[in-house]
Amino acid sequence: MNYPFLFKLLIIFLLKTIESKYNIDRKNICYFGDDLFDIGIMKEVGYSFCTSDSPLIVKLHSIELNVFGGNNAVLHLFEYIEKSKLIPSLTYEEIMSKIYELDKKEKF
Repeated sequence: MNYPFLFKLLIIFLLKTIESKYNIDRKNICYFGDDLFDIGIMKEVGYSFCTSDSPLIVKLHSIELNVFGGNNAVLHLFEYIEKSKLIPSLTYEEIMSKIYELDKKEKF
């Protein structure tokens, strides 16, 4: 069985699903990974990121954040994309309001 080919098909299927569901182009999708198996999707999206303890080959296909995995890495990613103007900056109150709104709808 050709597992790399099947994995590539799965990546394409998932990206097309995200693009369709959220009406977004893959060049505007952000992916955060730290493993050899993440490289396939990193090559397909517009923005790919990894932690500083990722293998070198992963770093070659992504933007390296100055944080080790498990040390609030997702928060560092959020701060990076916010500072890079890839997402709008929101106040604490705006963020919490959105979280509470989603929580009421049981989506968070």
